Amino acid sequence: MTELTVLSDWKHHSINMDKQVSDNVVVYVAKELPYADRFKFAVRHLKLSSQDLEKCETDKPQLFTIVYSLLKNWAQKTNPTVQKLRDLLSTAVHENVLSAMVMEIERLKYGNGEDAVSAELLMDVAHYLPNSGWESFAVMYLGVSLADTEQLKPVRTSTPDTIMQNILLLWRNQNQSTCSNTGNDLAKILQEARKEGLSMSKALDTLTQKVQEEIQNGSEVGKPKDNPLQTKLQRAYSKLVAEMEVLPVLDSLLSSETLTFEQQEDIIQVDTRRSYQARELLNFLRRKLTQQTYDNFVNALKDSGQDHLAELLK
Repeated sequence: MTELTVLSDWKHHSINMDKQVSDNVVVYVAKELPYADRFKFAVRHLKLSSQDLEKCETDKPQLFTIVYSLLKNWAQKTNPTVQKLRDLLSTAVHENVLSAMVMEIERLKYGNGEDAVSAELLMDVAHYLPNSGWESFAVMYLGVSLADTEQLKPVRTSTPDTIMQNILLLWRNQNQSTCSNTGNDLAKILQEARKEGLSMSKALDTLTQKVQEEIQNGSEVGKPKDNPLQTKLQRAYSKLVAEMEVLPVLDSLLSSETLTFEQQEDIIQVDTRRSYQARELLNFLRRKLTQQTYDNFVNALKDSGQDHLAELLK
């Protein structure tokens, strides 16, 4: 075990903080973070993206998720070919509804026009649409009403504490696979932010105080559990990230009610790259892991023809 000495403006703390930051600690530390500097803190110090920050500030789906869902619904109703989608987007570009950049999408530009539109192509298109033209495009070409677009718009949360909590929770969850989300890790981040002029002394004091309280109270919050399922998943993690086809697995997990539609969309919208989606799915499973969840995941791999990966989890 390692120890980190945290120096604030008033106190000297030397305590063990090598466990994952608990929900309780997150709530208290978030209250002391400078809301006005949230973008700089989140992007520069927590290494989150601007899209991540937007996600933390909304309590409705991201524009990407909304647009992708609209495109997917349209595709399910019309069964379009690549050429049909190409023609539709070309018309939207010609009428100045969309940027011409959308026509440069590789799968759209070079795909076989007779092929059915894939989920990957719809995701590529969705990445080009979250701008001022998405509503007009949805109404004019996808058959969505203006009233529906108003209801779908992301809504900002009203509580700064909640936003800061979301930022810390996202940082913790994104770093779970590398075990770099401990109290030590967060303390180092807060110290670096303070060196750059951000007001972090109270947050540092609160972090060490709340971790110390958990130790004194024998709290198990945030302490890793000895779980053989977690061990199996961890051993197969690299192979799964490298080879797993994510989208059919997600569909199977949705059918088995292992995840919700919103959770499925969150995983898909992380990135168009398969490996990033695989990491996000595995991290989701690790946070929710029960025997039933584990079995459903193994079955989803089998259902999607990935028996060789399912065998790794036996």
